[in-house]
Amino acid sequence: MDAWIDKLQGRLLAPTEELLASVDRAAVDAALERLRSVARTTHPTVVLDEETFLDFVVERLEPQPSMEELLAQLAKLDIADLYLACGCLHGDDEAGRVFAERLRPTLERVLGGLGRPASEAGELQGTLFAHLFGGREDGVAKIEHYRGEGALRSWVKVVAVRMLLNRLRDEGRLVGEEQLLEQALDTDPADVRYMKALYRDEFKRAFQQALRSLSARDRTLLRFQLLDGMSSSEIAQFYRVHRATVHRWQQQIQQTLLERTRACLRDQLAIGPAEVDSIVRLIQSNWQVSLTAALRAGSMQAS
Repeated sequence: MDAWIDKLQGRLLAPTEELLASVDRAAVDAALERLRSVARTTHPTVVLDEETFLDFVVERLEPQPSMEELLAQLAKLDIADLYLACGCLHGDDEAGRVFAERLRPTLERVLGGLGRPASEAGELQGTLFAHLFGGREDGVAKIEHYRGEGALRSWVKVVAVRMLLNRLRDEGRLVGEEQLLEQALDTDPADVRYMKALYRDEFKRAFQQALRSLSARDRTLLRFQLLDGMSSSEIAQFYRVHRATVHRWQQQIQQTLLERTRACLRDQLAIGPAEVDSIVRLIQSNWQVSLTAALRAGSMQAS
């Protein structure tokens, strides 16, 4: 318990003696028990050292000014998926089996979206597993960038699509990348897809206009994150700031993009605020995919 509190207190921005003395130990204890409970009930056959898992979780928490805010952030993480990812990273065979079993249908859908046969799923799965959990020259496995802020399956899907697109590009078989991204990643209900199609051109113009309105630094940050695959820590080292500062910048950029896209759509379309908000919700649900495609298209035009 004391070691767990020490780990969390290490993520506080300014841990004064008064702040540390005011920590609600019962709340911290409850958070620890939740981690244990979720791990036991969702993946009972995965064997993972508790200390290793707690370190893995804590590393994904952004520094906060209070323990209450830190625990609130912790409560939003997908603990079950973090436990599975950590188990795979540390070589647990059962974790690898569960991961592969859950991933196979997703990879088959991704391949179908890219016009590839489902029979390639086995090869892709092996390549992807090595890419995610194998060592790299910098000593950091790709899975370390998964922060538990969304479903592991969705995060892995994006990684798989990017890997396949890179392969197709290297083979000279890549045409219409933005359309391929949408086909591979689009899992929205039919009515949502209809609205996307209805406002596709307007959305694209509004989104690109909002992207162009960003400052040079903001666009560079996005390229670092989405095209170069740099982590928050790597970007922080580049700018010589704290990782929490980079995280705040990224949140501000996303909010700015959404607000400016909303304003552009409102100017373009003769529809009410509720419908504009519906379109913006589509952007929020898939904004990283749209943004990656827009950034890559801009890079290609500039080259």
